[in-house]
Amino acid sequence: MKKIINYLKLIFNAKWKLKRPFKKKYLICGNNTNIISSIIKSNYFCLDLENRTLYLELFLKTFFNFSYKNFLYKYYLSIIEVVDPEIIIFSIDTNTFFWKLKNYFPEKKLILIQNAKKTGSPSDLFFKLKNLKFQKQKVDYIFLMNGPIKNEFKKYLEGKFIVHGLMQNNSIKKNVVQKQNYALISQISDYGDGKFDNISKKKLNETFYEATKRLLKYFSKYKPGIKMNIFLYNSEIKLVEYEKSIYKKICNELNLKINFLSKSDKLSNYSLLDKFECIIGITSTLLYENFSRGNKTGFFNYLKNHNINGYDLSWPLKENETVISTEQNDFENFERIMKYLDECTNIEWNNTVSNLKENIMIFDEDNQQFRNLIIKLN
Repeated sequence: MKKIINYLKLIFNAKWKLKRPFKKKYLICGNNTNIISSIIKSNYFCLDLENRTLYLELFLKTFFNFSYKNFLYKYYLSIIEVVDPEIIIFSIDTNTFFWKLKNYFPEKKLILIQNAKKTGSPSDLFFKLKNLKFQKQKVDYIFLMNGPIKNEFKKYLEGKFIVHGLMQNNSIKKNVVQKQNYALISQISDYGDGKFDNISKKKLNETFYEATKRLLKYFSKYKPGIKMNIFLYNSEIKLVEYEKSIYKKICNELNLKINFLSKSDKLSNYSLLDKFECIIGITSTLLYENFSRGNKTGFFNYLKNHNINGYDLSWPLKENETVISTEQNDFENFERIMKYLDECTNIEWNNTVSNLKENIMIFDEDNQQFRNLIIKLN
């Protein structure tokens, strides 16, 4: 019944087009379509996975073929068939339907772009694929965040692997600016009854609250009287107010001054990252992206102490205790890392980045490797 209701909402809310889509060389779908299309510039079609626009003829064709099981996927296949692209680029990296497109279109070139960091959590992609005994698929090019994750993708995909970081981060040029002091990347939100996984059964709200409070408590002890800037996690007004209220509660208890940094759009955070001397956090993808940009970064994975596994710094590598990372929830390790970040010279920091970036996250400014591939395929 729920599925029927969702389909009815889709039918009544969508904008319907009577004409078929035109043939194009490229078909793009998933996240980062604006970035990808700006690189390709022309001769592309964006597949709308939110189904705000529907093509009447193809929708009815799928319906009258009695393709009710996986209806939308079969509708997407109809669109791909009509657009008839030479190259399909998808950055929705957790939907394995797109991994299987060679089964339907063996002659087309497929490019998969990793969209966010992966973990060994029971709620994440690779844990599920292992349980499903997912069969290896063929994708021509796979763009990845770091070196270690390649080993996991190789279990399920065959193709050429290119390590380039994350596309949205790479698209914002690194700014050399006068640095402000400290910032924290938030992961506080109203997750409702959401849990990390069905094994730990730890609630997201409570765990991120406790881990964040511990991090700020240690910071206020390490740097008493110094203000902390907060990169807000949310952008929706209601959730932003909730997030701010949690921080105000924590910081009133700790007598810690804070300043909130709000997102003006999806990419605004990246230019803000470069403005801070040192940024710390728990497990946020944005924290990894800050490190990839060459900025001083501290990783404090306090989730381990709540029996939540799979969030290792360089998963699937076990590289948790480094000069910039810890899974120990004590002040001594917090102080150790912060002193290193405060006192190391630019040369020392650049050496640290050089030694660790392959295992944490690469920064390929302006997505040069992707651009080169597009030129090659042309």
